Amino acid sequence: MPDTGKKLLSGFSHLYYQEVEDTSSTYKGVTGSTAVRVEGAQSCSATVNKDTLKVAADDNSGYYSEGTFTDGELTITVAGMKLADLSKLAGATYTEDTLTMDETEVDAAPEVSLSFSGLLAAGEGYRLFRYYNARLTSFQAGDLNTRGESTEVASIELTFAFGGRAVDGKFRTMHDVDKNATTAMNTWLTTIPAVPAA
Repeated sequence: MPDTGKKLLSGFSHLYYQEVEDTSSTYKGVTGSTAVRVEGAQSCSATVNKDTLKVAADDNSGYYSEGTFTDGELTITVAGMKLADLSKLAGATYTEDTLTMDETEVDAAPEVSLSFSGLLAAGEGYRLFRYYNARLTSFQAGDLNTRGESTEVASIELTFAFGGRAVDGKFRTMHDVDKNATTAMNTWLTTIPAVPAA
């Protein structure tokens, strides 16, 4: 796909998560885990926080300045979500026989990789995103109201904190693909790039 310069995004879909093992020497999907698609993706916003380092010289307080990544936050809204997936992301306990999610005060959300796509406004393809190390920090359902004649549904808002992976500090990758490269897109979204490479 040729690079045409301006790349405006107009959509959000193909949301996947997978548990990862992230150490100073290894980054990979947790043994036995696979990428899981979350249906009903509606919106996503990301905030990247940086510390600014300034060095004064030549009577100029901003002689040298650079931003150093500290952390980030992703807010993702989905139309609905299976309790099994929500339990996995939250570190809660899910019981398949009773379709029950139990939460406790000491639940610990696992480290996961998040990947998804944004539709390029020109219709020429997709921009793919991967966040290498994220944890669910909170979730909440929208306001619940008696149905009546309303067609509104209560969406679920997921908030993730993300950071750089321990092995090399990489926290995000973006990749543009052609609209017809669906197989390549799905492979990219569902494959954890292990370090060292398998």
